Amino acid sequence: MKTESRLNSADDLGVVCRMGLKDGDFSTDFTGKIVIISGASGSGKSTLVNRFMAFTPAGYRVMRSEVVGSHTTRSKRRREFAGEYFHLTDQELDELWKNERVAWEVQVHSARYATLKYRLASVWHNRVLGLVNATPSVVLALPASLIESGFITPVFIKAPCGDELRRRLEQRGGMKEEELSARIADCREWNKILDQPGGERFHELDGNLPEDELERQARDIIG
Repeated sequence: MKTESRLNSADDLGVVCRMGLKDGDFSTDFTGKIVIISGASGSGKSTLVNRFMAFTPAGYRVMRSEVVGSHTTRSKRRREFAGEYFHLTDQELDELWKNERVAWEVQVHSARYATLKYRLASVWHNRVLGLVNATPSVVLALPASLIESGFITPVFIKAPCGDELRRRLEQRGGMKEEELSARIADCREWNKILDQPGGERFHELDGNLPEDELERQARDIIG
């Protein structure tokens, strides 16, 4: 069944995506693959990314995995790893849009996050598994051909809400009770995405699974 895309789409979390791609972009003759990973805080997104980065099985269709970094207007954080984010100003990002170099952009709180077309092209031309951490609004706004061709595979990790999520977030440290409670409440809203229009675009993974099983199911989906 053909899936519709929604330009400048907002997901049910209120996050708006401005889409710079159109049907026909990156849809044929690709050798790499993009995996967009969505899910609430504590769902296991970082765990899954780290496991793919650490090991690519012999005979797998790609040679290696890499994180497709975002360009953002927010301030740098201490826990970022190399290549995860590239920092720029609002004016610099506006210029990238003017020159048609942006694949998509979302705004979360007061910060803007953009993925550039050249980052996708690098995956498209090479046997690379490109890992993208993105909000559901990006997947809702994507041109249908990018998903139907197999170049982009959206994955949603359904997080365990409640005590297990609290345990995971507490392990990270640095969160006050108010923030912990807010993220647990947000988790329930995130998980509703799969039941909303456009939810069929995602492959669902269970965030309650042990890490080994979560990785195995993800690799089965990606193929």
